[in-house]
Amino acid sequence: GAGAGIAARSPLALFAPDPRLATAARGPLGAADELKEVVCCLHRAGLEVLLGVEFCTTSETQDAAQFTGRSLGCIDRGLYYRETGAKRPRVLAAGSPVVRSLIRDSLLYWASEYRVDGFVVLSAENLVQDAFGAILDNAPLAEEIAHDPVLRHLRLVAAVGDAALLPRGGERGFPHWGTWCEWNARFSDVLADYLVHGARGRLSAVATAFAGSPDLLAGRWDAGLPGSLAPSRPPHHGVNA
Repeated sequence: GAGAGIAARSPLALFAPDPRLATAARGPLGAADELKEVVCCLHRAGLEVLLGVEFCTTSETQDAAQFTGRSLGCIDRGLYYRETGAKRPRVLAAGSPVVRSLIRDSLLYWASEYRVDGFVVLSAENLVQDAFGAILDNAPLAEEIAHDPVLRHLRLVAAVGDAALLPRGGERGFPHWGTWCEWNARFSDVLADYLVHGARGRLSAVATAFAGSPDLLAGRWDAGLPGSLAPSRPPHHGVNA
């Protein structure tokens, strides 16, 4: 759905593309039809399509006045959202069973209806918190997505905005169950230092980043880790960006 903010990353309708994406006057389904055509063309060209999605902020979380008769907040503000008291005062309560179902259904819809090859989940740290914001090693939503009979065969990439909101302070990255990949933001930072700022001493870091930043996935605990954070997570589960 149509998003709010500069990047239009705060949608409300989780099952529809932004109608502003349509290039022709083809009625209310124009954006959907054109997006399906784009995906088909990219597939014919041998390219995979990963859809960027966000299940953290919505177009109504920034301002309570946005709660309207057609909004999640109007249906049940306390069920669909949780207060954080942080820079994002209100986010989707991804740990709530109802919201978990909504998010899974949304991903399944995009996968089946638009035939996308996977998803890049922005602000993915919200998926590993319960309905009250507690951080979980084995977050039900992230695990359900990883084991879903359809979604587990797609590319699932967690783009984390705040690693401190991951289990164990982000030491082991996003919980993966051998399925989730993690967006490697360090890659772009290292390349910017080397190519843009001329930090020639960063050449070793550049080589490490190109190799998938295995240093980010080095185990810090020898035992007692749940399967979601297992040390055996291979470096190829990082996605350079």
